[in-house]
Amino acid sequence: MEHKERRQHPRIKGSFRVIAEPSSAFIIDWSCDCRDIGEGGIGILESREPIIGNKVEVSFTLTGTKHKISIQSKVVWTRLSDTKKGKFESGIKFIEVSEFNRQLLRAYVEKYQDSSSSAA
Repeated sequence: MEHKERRQHPRIKGSFRVIAEPSSAFIIDWSCDCRDIGEGGIGILESREPIIGNKVEVSFTLTGTKHKISIQSKVVWTRLSDTKKGKFESGIKFIEVSEFNRQLLRAYVEKYQDSSSSAA
């Protein structure tokens, strides 16, 4: 089945750790790796499958910066990875982004977009 691209913002490859804190007290926090990132969301790679629709707060520090970014988000899709055995690829949509964090993300994507372009 072909995955139709619905992103509104450009994404670039990422290689940093992400902490996801679910909004439910019954689900534990988990650590995962960033696959790609843009103004509208982040792609992650992890060892357990998140539940589509779950709200999470993702926290990370962009490579080369000192600012920790925390954003209220939502799991919008997940699938077993074709390339990383036993891992899941998931799409996380940012739903509450402060203007400061939005500007940091935009500047980061623009800085690295030329050398690491994904889909728009």
